[in-house]
Amino acid sequence: MLEGKKIIAIGDKDGISAPAIEVCLKSAGAEVIFLETECYSCRVDGSISNELQEKIISINQRTETEKIIIVIGIADAEFSKNFAENIRMGNPIEDGPLRGIAIKVPVYHILEKEIKIECDPTIYEEYCGIMELILDVSEIAEKVKFCRI
Repeated sequence: MLEGKKIIAIGDKDGISAPAIEVCLKSAGAEVIFLETECYSCRVDGSISNELQEKIISINQRTETEKIIIVIGIADAEFSKNFAENIRMGNPIEDGPLRGIAIKVPVYHILEKEIKIECDPTIYEEYCGIMELILDVSEIAEKVKFCRI
């Protein structure tokens, strides 16, 4: 699934950082074309910053959409869901760059089984293992997966 894909890695200061996501995904043969770590708990609603929205739109416009996957490391399940929904369906609430723009690329969380099984197990454990113990992986996976359906 990741082999030959172009990855946008979005980390979270309270979750898994973009550089940690990058190391794991490179071990699976993916090409990370953009990485950024933000603080989602710093915003009340966990929204995507306008700057990041613009960068994602720009990358999507110059890259074949079917080759892009966004992998997030957001610590909160609801914020993860909001991120995935805003990418896939456009932001219906705020007047940001994604307002009414649906970027139809899949969003996965680094802790989802589909991503984990493709990464080198030793590297994944080193960079993500502790977060599997701390975060509610099943709730995060359920909410993010729901946005891909």
